Amino acid sequence: LDGALIKLFFKKRHVWHVHEIIEKPALIRVTFKLLLSLFSDSIIFNSSASSRCFSPFRVLFFPLPKTQIILNGCPPVIFNQDYSSSVRIDYGVENRMTFSLVGRINHWKGHELLIEAVSLLPPDVLNSTQFLIIGDTVPGDESRLSSLHHKIKTFSLSEKFTFTGFIFDKKVAWALTDVAISASTLPEPFGMVIIEAFSAGIPVISASHGGPLEIIDDNKNGIFFTPGSAQSLANAITSTFRNKSATKDMAKLARVAHIENFTDIQYTKKIKEAIDE
Repeated sequence: LDGALIKLFFKKRHVWHVHEIIEKPALIRVTFKLLLSLFSDSIIFNSSASSRCFSPFRVLFFPLPKTQIILNGCPPVIFNQDYSSSVRIDYGVENRMTFSLVGRINHWKGHELLIEAVSLLPPDVLNSTQFLIIGDTVPGDESRLSSLHHKIKTFSLSEKFTFTGFIFDKKVAWALTDVAISASTLPEPFGMVIIEAFSAGIPVISASHGGPLEIIDDNKNGIFFTPGSAQSLANAITSTFRNKSATKDMAKLARVAHIENFTDIQYTKKIKEAIDE
């Protein structure tokens, strides 16, 4: 809100960058839309999904802010096969196809859904795969982690999940991964993890809502599944495992998608142009 106050009291041009989706409570969403409408000269949204959530509206005589959608970008993650093999040995996940859910462990990122999906996998898929939870809870929410371990134990899947905690070197995280999973049960505003995976040449299985719909080309550089459906997610995992040739092709196209649409250089250029207008 600092920028809004500076605009109000010092009459400075205010560019507001929005990269969130808040569906509930409705009062918060409407209040933020009002602030955007009143105290922005220009609004940059990081996806059409966030734009739809917070699109400004005209208030009395206030001019309607200009809006733009600029999808995020990130630098490439580069490593070779020898590096990947070494890292996998260090983490004890060699000789298996790895699926990683990367990010903060919280109530809507889909960790519980992934556990349920893994419990539904056919034996041939389950026996030759490993699932990595890369990330951790916020301080004070450690009980959520305990709950995940309990659920995994209930399904007799303890040997199939590896919890790495936070890995600050992105190269390590992606070197551990064959296929990334974005299982969020609420719509993602964008999906930074997806373009980071793409930058490393890793295809993504994602819930088909929110920002990922603007990133992934279904069955080309990733696969969509029905949001909230453990069976649909299990089917997508099974497909990527059983059709390894197609999965390798998706990996190649994932890197191409990053180079063409989601580099940090492209992103910086677009943001600078938006601010300078």
